[in-house]
Amino acid sequence: MFANLNAGDAAKWTYVADPSRPAAVAGSFRTGALRLTTQATPRNKFSLFWDEQLPCEGAAFNDTAEACRHSKAGEIIAGSTVAPTPSSSATLAPETAAYRHYGQRVQQATWQSPLTNRILLERASGRMRAAGAAR
Repeated sequence: MFANLNAGDAAKWTYVADPSRPAAVAGSFRTGALRLTTQATPRNKFSLFWDEQLPCEGAAFNDTAEACRHSKAGEIIAGSTVAPTPSSSATLAPETAAYRHYGQRVQQATWQSPLTNRILLERASGRMRAAGAAR
């Protein structure tokens, strides 16, 4: 699978393989997590948690390639081989590759406050999003 020599040329609509620019499969995740806890008062404790996992499964654009993973200058990446966007193919141009632009996100907030030495008041709220959308 190779980059399209005619990519970006509005006068040409056909795929011509550019053997000097082979496509690379990019199936990785960019992850980040944050946990903050504060004891606001002797009786009130607050905690926040955020976890984000963004898939990088490929695209035909060099700027996306650079953002997703370490790549060589001018390298074309061409999707993943795993569900839900199995888009790498030796018979298709890299521009046809799908790209999941968001992945999993977990958000959580908690509050704790002792009412007595035997009773603890606690309130928690959380949200999770796990989806894959091709564009």
